[in-house]
Amino acid sequence: MDDDDRTYWYEILESPLPVRRAHGHVRVLPVTDTGQAFVEWWGDFSADAADEEAMSKTFTRGIYRPGLETLKKRFG
Repeated sequence: MDDDDRTYWYEILESPLPVRRAHGHVRVLPVTDTGQAFVEWWGDFSADAADEEAMSKTFTRGIYRPGLETLKKRFG
């Protein structure tokens, strides 16, 4: 975590999902015109070819989107 840069890196060491070497990054940037914040969240992982598309959807629709929506409800 880097408070000054408003960033957070993480690595998923164990998962029930069929992924390997999963890690992510969250960054919060100020929107100076409105006093709000822009939250950027991305990640990367390795998976077998047969699982890759499903895991991309799982991370996007099941983790990132709900996580960002929760942040918006909490702080928006």
